[in-house]
Amino acid sequence: MKPPLPGFTKITRPKASHMEEDQDRAEDTLALLHQAGDRDNVACLIAAHASDLVISDRPHILKIYTLDRFTVLLRDDQPLTFSGKTQKRPLELLKALIALGGREVGVQTLIDVLWGDADGDAGQNSFNTTLHRLRKLLGEERALVVQDGRLTLSAHYVWVDAWAFSRMLGSIDGAIQIGDGARLEELTNRIFALYRAPFLGDIDAPWAVPMRERLRSRFLQHILQIGDHYGNVQQWRDAVRLYECALEINPLAEDLYRRLMTAYLHLDRRADALRVYQRCEQVLGTSFGVQPSHETRLLCDGLAIVIPNVVRDLA
Repeated sequence: MKPPLPGFTKITRPKASHMEEDQDRAEDTLALLHQAGDRDNVACLIAAHASDLVISDRPHILKIYTLDRFTVLLRDDQPLTFSGKTQKRPLELLKALIALGGREVGVQTLIDVLWGDADGDAGQNSFNTTLHRLRKLLGEERALVVQDGRLTLSAHYVWVDAWAFSRMLGSIDGAIQIGDGARLEELTNRIFALYRAPFLGDIDAPWAVPMRERLRSRFLQHILQIGDHYGNVQQWRDAVRLYECALEINPLAEDLYRRLMTAYLHLDRRADALRVYQRCEQVLGTSFGVQPSHETRLLCDGLAIVIPNVVRDLA
């Protein structure tokens, strides 16, 4: 497992039984509603803490990680292990199901993406066999539900990091609206802990791309929103740490370089801002064979006018 990203405190909580956790969260929710003071604030408070709401009356039996190395944890957090290539197809079905949303995904859609070349009933038979093997592999029949020609990965029995990540992004919106800095810092820690790499980044199948790009876009959008909040309250050091951490995960996002340069400017660290530009220039040139955008170059040109000696020393 990767170490915590620099600049953010790792959030840890003491272990508790499932019932104790439910009671604590219920009490926290009631306290939040009392804090609201008026109905206009209630919706924002609920949104800010949405990722903590209990959505099941039982603990999750399975945990699936898709935002780093693909990992399945079974009962008691035991990692799924197997030998040989016999289980490749069941795990591919699981990955495709999550990539297509995980809930009420058409069986025919899954057949088309995984067994598109099959003739007649061969695709349906392959799906049925693979689903049976996947259920056996996971050891929980109720985790996968087929109803009305659609397959669902049950949220009552399965926790998926991509789902938790999406809920946390919604909570960030609420925390920003009510100006809850402590909650925002906690959520920022948690999204960095979850979003360590692109969704199923080691898979180049077309069916994985839309979810990967959707989560990447939402991650970037919310990082920029958090950065805007830090800028509005003049917390530029926090903004620097935020953008540096985000660039470790998404080094091709030019917006992050530009925001990081701006944050350094507000801290009167122009040499650091220029170094960020040079890093941006190198990454984009190596990866795409292009120069930074006109907007980014203008920001750098302004720096060059202010401190020409630094530019010469860095060249």
